[in-house]
Amino acid sequence: MDILKLTDDSKVKFKKKHYNTFGLMYGSPETGGTCPHATLGPGGCLTLKKEGGKNKTCYMDKLVKAWPSVGRSLVSNTALLAGKSQIELEQILLATVDEFIKINSGENLYFRLHYSGDFFSEEYAKAWASVVKQRSNVRFWVYTRELDRVHLFVELSNITVFLSVDPVNYLKGLEVYEKYKLTNHIAMAYLGDTKPEGHRWVTCPASTIKNSPEIGACGKCRLCVDNYVTKVKKHPIPYTLNKIMNNVTNSSVDQTKGSMNRIITLRRPDQTGHSDLAMAVAEAIAKVIEERYENSRAPYVNGEAFIFSANSNEDTVALMQDTIRLRQQLLESPDGQVMVSLMPPAVGGVS
Repeated sequence: MDILKLTDDSKVKFKKKHYNTFGLMYGSPETGGTCPHATLGPGGCLTLKKEGGKNKTCYMDKLVKAWPSVGRSLVSNTALLAGKSQIELEQILLATVDEFIKINSGENLYFRLHYSGDFFSEEYAKAWASVVKQRSNVRFWVYTRELDRVHLFVELSNITVFLSVDPVNYLKGLEVYEKYKLTNHIAMAYLGDTKPEGHRWVTCPASTIKNSPEIGACGKCRLCVDNYVTKVKKHPIPYTLNKIMNNVTNSSVDQTKGSMNRIITLRRPDQTGHSDLAMAVAEAIAKVIEERYENSRAPYVNGEAFIFSANSNEDTVALMQDTIRLRQQLLESPDGQVMVSLMPPAVGGVS
């Protein structure tokens, strides 16, 4: 049985000679690639980095030009899968994963799909879903712009699927994410200089972790592999942190945004932040007022609605009274923790 050529990727490996990933040809099918929904235009993954230039945004474009042998491997793997039925694809993929398991004697079974390329067809994606299900002892992870094929992996707990989004396909990716966001192993990975508001984004730690001969940055970090649920999904937005109490002066305001609301909590900082609690509360109140009157978000304090009497932020007398009430509620709360949430506007605005 022919199998895909595995790669001992310097970033992805968990140990020497791990061979825990493979690549397919990048780019659109029209140019021989396996990425039907590669994004074009400003911010897209196949856009030229500079107008009139030759290098594309896709990191594989630069890599293949620097290492022609990598390109030959991508072409060979792609050719092996081309024109195959779903059954034939499944046989090749299963044999590939079994070879990976054999190489590693059943240990360190962490496998990344596609360091280059994507789910180029429905049959290919279904074949992978079947293999992932059959090899439950392997922990898989993958990044994909084939957003319409994510549903095939939703019920499989041993794979983490990252929706690869950028300024071009973000809204479509967000739509798919919202549908499956309660599934622990479905997430978004954003390519771009400015991250969209409304979510808690984690900058890839591997971008600052150096590879070593023994282990790559992904193996050291493991956030995308098997720590995503623990480090991110088990602390979803909203999350609540302890209120500063009993004359503790080191405090700060944490402002983050969830997909359904924005959370403001008071917490102890890590050697940074405000010098006193009053400053943190003042910034929290300013943010609540801004969101209430500019974005029609309704504020809640520990789950209880806070009702503003001011009709607008120009109603200065009423707004001052509202601010006093809110400050007292935050500072004098008997609860051991305080969370302020800003709910999205209802249809027609906030009443």
